[in-house]
Amino acid sequence: MKKMPDDYLKDVLVRLAHHSTAIEGTTLPLAETVSIILQDALPPTTHKINLREIYEVKNHEQAFHYVLSELNENHTLTVGIVKAIHAALTDRLQHDPLGQCHPWRRIPYSQCS
Repeated sequence: MKKMPDDYLKDVLVRLAHHSTAIEGTTLPLAETVSIILQDALPPTTHKINLREIYEVKNHEQAFHYVLSELNENHTLTVGIVKAIHAALTDRLQHDPLGQCHPWRRIPYSQCS
């Protein structure tokens, strides 16, 4: 894979994590996503931040770096790699056996139990 500038990859990662988690219903603004990924910290905020939302952002970071490492090694996409990406994206997230908080949910995390 062609080497891409680090600033570009950081920008792609932040935007990917922000927009992907927003689709899932997170309430984190882009600035907080930037802080979580690039500074590994939370900025001062006036609203409550759900730990699950932080994990989702950090999981995207973990999955992104895994995909980059697989691309750098010129590995072919396999079922195992897809499962590893899925595992990275769902790491530290509560299992939802009743489907109350399905991937396309329209309810806030605070209402998921």
